[in-house]
Amino acid sequence: MDMNQYPVGKRFTEAKPFPEMLSVITDPNLEVFQVTTNLAGAGNSRSGFFSSDGTRFFFLRHWSKGGLSGCVQYTLCEINDGFALRALTDDVDPRSPVVSRDGRYFYYFDSPAESPMPGRIAFKRVDLETFKVEILTVFDTPVAGIGKRPRSVMPRHGSLRADGKVLCTGFNFHTDSGQAHCAPVFIDLETLAIRGFDWEPYDWRVGGSYFPGPDPAHRGHLLMGRQNRSQHWDKDGKYSETWYSDVHRLQLFVVDESGAILGIMPIGGKGEAIDHSCWRGGGTRW
Repeated sequence: MDMNQYPVGKRFTEAKPFPEMLSVITDPNLEVFQVTTNLAGAGNSRSGFFSSDGTRFFFLRHWSKGGLSGCVQYTLCEINDGFALRALTDDVDPRSPVVSRDGRYFYYFDSPAESPMPGRIAFKRVDLETFKVEILTVFDTPVAGIGKRPRSVMPRHGSLRADGKVLCTGFNFHTDSGQAHCAPVFIDLETLAIRGFDWEPYDWRVGGSYFPGPDPAHRGHLLMGRQNRSQHWDKDGKYSETWYSDVHRLQLFVVDESGAILGIMPIGGKGEAIDHSCWRGGGTRW
């Protein structure tokens, strides 16, 4: 374990007032606090999220040379306890976490890219009262709907269906050619059954964002993007891309859990980098 990592469940604090964020036009009743000194990990703000009741904030702290992989640790911030922190993971590169709707459990995947057994994805759960970590299951066989064995988890964060019963993320799968084959997958949190559907196999940003509102008619609807291109970095860090469509921009779709397209929203213009879509509030807007 890296010297900058804390044991799972141990309470520690790094919070301090951060008046630098205030200005002459700031509401005088507003206070700003910096909750961690590990600014490298906290800088990836899209990996942070709140519990349903808003009293807990989850984010990552990491220590590595470039990228988000390396020594990555998801951390709990107890807002009502002076912004006290507790480490939740001690894996190399935890992925796609969600928190149960009742706030009791923190779910995530352990699939380090350089694992001795690539393709053995452990699905884990942390009890947020006892901070005990348990392995719920391991995904290492062909996934229904894809027919291939998973290799690794792609998205940094997952999405939980509004009823709290299904988690959506995305896997990279083993192929005979050795080329990446990415696809969204769905895990039933009650039975731990897994399934998926093919979407855009060369796009490593697979995975959907569930409709968050209470309307059961839209409960199984997701926002999913198509990049229409693959992106590559070679061993020297040189970037290249290949377009697979005449549409040179992200396309955003509403789909159901079978992959059927219910709506399409072209976004931006040629060459514009628009990404990381999410639903707006609890209504059917995005």
